Amino acid sequence: MFLITTADQRFWRTTEPILFLGEWCKLYERRHLYEKLDTETLPYHWDDRSRLYSDYQYLRGVYERYLDALVPKLNEVHGLDQSARFWRIIVGPWLRYFIEILYDRYLSIAAAADRKCVSDTLISDTTQFQPPSDFPEFNQWFASDSYNHKLYSWLIEKMRCMPFHVVQTEEEPNAIRSRLDIRDVIARLLSRAERLTPGSWHRIALITTQLPRLELNELNKALGQYFPWIAAPPIRVEKPPAIDSRLRHRLVLQVGNSPFERLLDVAISVQMPLAHLEAFQHLQTRALDAYPKNTKTILTSVAETFDEAFKIWTATRVDKGARFFISQHGGLFGSGLWMSTEEHQIKVSDRFYSWV
Repeated sequence: MFLITTADQRFWRTTEPILFLGEWCKLYERRHLYEKLDTETLPYHWDDRSRLYSDYQYLRGVYERYLDALVPKLNEVHGLDQSARFWRIIVGPWLRYFIEILYDRYLSIAAAADRKCVSDTLISDTTQFQPPSDFPEFNQWFASDSYNHKLYSWLIEKMRCMPFHVVQTEEEPNAIRSRLDIRDVIARLLSRAERLTPGSWHRIALITTQLPRLELNELNKALGQYFPWIAAPPIRVEKPPAIDSRLRHRLVLQVGNSPFERLLDVAISVQMPLAHLEAFQHLQTRALDAYPKNTKTILTSVAETFDEAFKIWTATRVDKGARFFISQHGGLFGSGLWMSTEEHQIKVSDRFYSWV
């Protein structure tokens, strides 16, 4: 059977029996293209919720082991001597997501291979498998057919578990890079003005809290801050640097104790965002210049995941003794059986505020 891994029809072949890797391949609006074909769809491994939970617990341990292994490597490649917490704040959100996503895709490919019925599949040229610029871009990519087909292609090529052919196609943008809008312009102007004020005015930084403006003003007044730091500078990887293959090779790990983990040893170095490697020093310089210099307490409810410059500045301040507080911004925290983002936020913060 011909294996179809995503809904991207550039990699479909309909002249022979088809094995769909999952329901995500079969878009409802395109059902006329596959309803009359000879097809079969693999069951999804995590429809078994007990397996999902046991795999979640396994991946929690994998994440901790790999983060521990990355700390000295990241310190070495960047010429730093920072704590494990420093790198957990910066790299942790991407690393946890990526490990869970890669394992999910790995299980699907392994299940298809175990059927021993796949006669062929079409994969992308994995030499063109580019890493995301930062976490926001990765967050846009990982639900797209383009990124997932490249991820499946990389796994199929590395696992060598089924016949495949490489198809050369024109590269499609995985996502539109975010551009500066009027809010960014205002934030940039405010942050420049704030840099002219004395550092003693910003001992407490309440940044991207999602509090209503009036309530945020009242809170700042109650804290004795009449000139608060009110805007996060819009610092991003706007012009992605070239991929440094030698730098990434230094990040290849030897931690794996299983076939999946041995793939992960390499995949992390291939897909780690530019913001954590090639663009890190540029972001670090800009972040430490733009944010307040002597902040003792930091509170946010969103920036701890999505703002790379904020994470670098916060991690630096935390390693210098600042306290880091996070307030809840999502409804599942505390009510779901598990959630990796909740675990991360509680782990990196000195105090976590929740309404649950």
